Amino acid sequence: MTASAFKRLASFTIDFTIIIALVFTSFRIVGNPLLREATGYDEEQWNLDWAVAARELNEERDRLARRLEEDETYTRSDYEQDIQELEDDYNEEYAAVVPYLMSVVLYFYTGWVIGNYIYQGLMKGNTFGRKWMDIELSGRVNWWSLFMREVLWKGFFWAFTLSIGIWIDFLFIAFTKDRKTLRDHISGLKVIYIDVPYPI
Repeated sequence: MTASAFKRLASFTIDFTIIIALVFTSFRIVGNPLLREATGYDEEQWNLDWAVAARELNEERDRLARRLEEDETYTRSDYEQDIQELEDDYNEEYAAVVPYLMSVVLYFYTGWVIGNYIYQGLMKGNTFGRKWMDIELSGRVNWWSLFMREVLWKGFFWAFTLSIGIWIDFLFIAFTKDRKTLRDHISGLKVIYIDVPYPI
């Protein structure tokens, strides 16, 4: 019998936690120093209050805009030069923060996709999470079918549809007779209960 949505969600949560813990460990040891070096990120920038700085920047822009309207000696050229100096100062202070944070997100996403694929392949699809939930991946489990199922569907489709793919999978598990998701159909695999003959 094909596994229920609850069992599959629980096994995914267990496996996700294992992989993210490994990715986090690699980030602390290798990733973080490399990303800091690549982006020029400084720890002190994190401690600065971005919200306050952004509010002060906007207030100063408004003040300059009012001055342009009210002060006839203050020219458009003066205004643009002052705005440029403000933005340059702000960007210089916070320049490395945004690229660093984007790099961290990309590191964790890529680490999870690659880590999950390798983990699934080494375990032949029968991961610790599935074993603990008494379910298993059945069918022609090989590196290609796992690539289709875990990388193309879970890794890319879920991310690029902003997690709509997760809901599509859930609806297929909850409301179809065979409880197979689109990724199960695409990869030719299915998640079944251990030691239960299929189909029943």
